[in-house]
Amino acid sequence: THKSFNDPTLTVHAIHNGIDILAVALVRKKKECYRINFIHVAEKYQRQRFGKFLLNLVHSYAFKENKGPVNIITRVKANNLTSLNFFTTLGYKFKTYESKSETIQVNGNIITTIKPAYILTYDHTE
Repeated sequence: THKSFNDPTLTVHAIHNGIDILAVALVRKKKECYRINFIHVAEKYQRQRFGKFLLNLVHSYAFKENKGPVNIITRVKANNLTSLNFFTTLGYKFKTYESKSETIQVNGNIITTIKPAYILTYDHTE
């Protein structure tokens, strides 16, 4: 959104080949902690290590900006085994499990959905 890109706590990291955006990550900084709010690799570029490369760029950027060790967190839906495997393979550790509920009205009916997720954390020290 327009507001998001005017937010000084939000940075956009992207990999492109001059034509296509291969991968993108949105990262928000709060004090000395960085939160990966969004990461996506374009479908035709998945399984080619662009996600790993992008996260390594995010880690390095956060370390340099913080001038030292930094904590990076992300939230992954509990049923998203692909993302959970991706982050844990790169050294992210399970911190907590949370279950948020969302209540909306659809055609006059109240619907509540439960959104279970894991909070993963990564300590970058070099």
